[in-house]
Parts: sequence; C-alpha cells; structure tokens
Amino acid sequence: MTMTTDFGPFDRSFASLAKHATRKGGILAMAQAGTLFLRDMLFEEPTIPLDEGTMRGAGTVFVGNVVKATSLDLGFPMVLDDEGFGRPALTLGIPAVPHEIMATIGINVPYAEVHERGERFDGTYKIKNYSHSGTGAGFMRKRLEEADIYFEAAADALNDELKNWTRASLR
Repeated sequence: MTMTTDFGPFDRSFASLAKHATRKGGILAMAQAGTLFLRDMLFEEPTIPLDEGTMRGAGTVFVGNVVKATSLDLGFPMVLDDEGFGRPALTLGIPAVPHEIMATIGINVPYAEVHERGERFDGTYKIKNYSHSGTGAGFMRKRLEEADIYFEAAADALNDELKNWTRASLR
C-alpha cells in the first residue's frame, strides 16, 4: 500500500509564514540594536554633551519610518531650548527600500551635528571645551567604530525571535 499527499500548499503556506516571521524578527532586531546605540550615546563615554540637555532628551530610534524608542524611554526628560528644540522626532522622511530593514538613530536638534563633529563643516566655529569630562565630539562616531556590537545584538535578537516563532508554530 502506498499513501501520498501533496505538500505543495503546506510548503507555500509555511514559506509565507516564515517570511512574515523573519521580517517581523528583523524589525524587532533592528529596533533593539538601534535602542542600544542610542543608550550608548547617552551613557557610555564620550556621551552627548551634558549642558545640552535638549540634545540628550531629543534622541529617536526609527525602524523604517516607525518610532521604536526615544531618549524618554531611556529615562531622559525632554528639555526644550529657547527656540523649542529638544523633542524627539516623531516622523522621518526617508523613503522605504523594498526588502531592507533600516534603523535610523538621530538627535532632533539642529546643532547636534556641530557637537558630534566638534566644529562646523566650514571650520568657522570649533568647540574648544566641553563642560563635563566624558562628553564631547565623537559621541556617535565612537558607536560606529564599534558597530559589531550592534550587529551582534541585532543577530541575537533575530535568532531569539525566530526560535520563539519556531516553537510557537510547532505547537
């Protein structure tokens, strides 16, 4: 006696579910890596300058165009400057790229770039002294030099999410 069955519909359904779980896991993984990046800018030397409380409270992590975390989530209060700057961004105008999951981490104040570089692009203004030790230029660049930490965090989060999905789908 021989028994046969057509696994084609099952294979297609399983592939669709796996694709959805992988994308969902990838978004979660990038959100966790981006949040770790923002946390490190706030807590690990060199940090975002302390006297610029507006900068510390204005960090945002996006995955795609969706807010996943802000400085407020990490315990920093929002402090507005005289011009009203200092709020975490709630929108991001970067177009989505198909099949790409991108985390964007930013500080939503116009002078964050000058503080990161330690000077204006044209060199007309250089920051000579930061008010507190451990703060200063390179608070973002230092994280980029250690990018492996964030890619490992994303890989671990994706691995965990896929393990959870696999366990749930086998029940």
